[in-house]
Amino acid sequence: MSGSSIYLATTNQGLCVSRDAGSTWTQYSKDKGLADNYLTGVTVSGNYIYVSTSNKGISISRNKGSSWNTYDMKDGFGIGITRDISVSGSNIYVATMNGLSTSNDNGLTWTNTKSNIGIGGNQISDIQCIGSRVMMATGWGTATSSNDGRSWENTALIREELVGFSVDCIAFSGQTICIGTSFGLMVSPDNGSTWTNHN
Repeated sequence: MSGSSIYLATTNQGLCVSRDAGSTWTQYSKDKGLADNYLTGVTVSGNYIYVSTSNKGISISRNKGSSWNTYDMKDGFGIGITRDISVSGSNIYVATMNGLSTSNDNGLTWTNTKSNIGIGGNQISDIQCIGSRVMMATGWGTATSSNDGRSWENTALIREELVGFSVDCIAFSGQTICIGTSFGLMVSPDNGSTWTNHN
């Protein structure tokens, strides 16, 4: 949601957008330029709309949905299966099932980051960024970057409470981190130093 605008990423009907708090809706689908109708995430920044799809990469509109560009493996993605998308400034972060695909020029060029540089696991299910801080949920815990993704710390490797946990979703605000795991909800009030399991 952005102001009075609501954006819904659906599982088979593409993107549904209301710009009047839900009174009327506009549908954007494959026949209107999206890569696919099966979406996994959406985020908005100004005139830009970013959507991730279940197996066709991502689509970006730079003009509020009037036209779309699609990016996938041919552009540098590890795989077309994407799970979420997050944006901070000109940096785009896409969670895929084969690493993290990133762009620092609003989608013009892409690189793919895999587990050998510290993200823990290549199957990324969720991602969130605020400013230069980026956090990901992976099949091997969580991964955190405080410098726009240039380097990473895999929390599961240094925190005993998270060893062996598959993390499905993640959210953070200030020092508080919440993750949804295969064993329930876990919350850290101190930026990951300690964790409490709520199940």
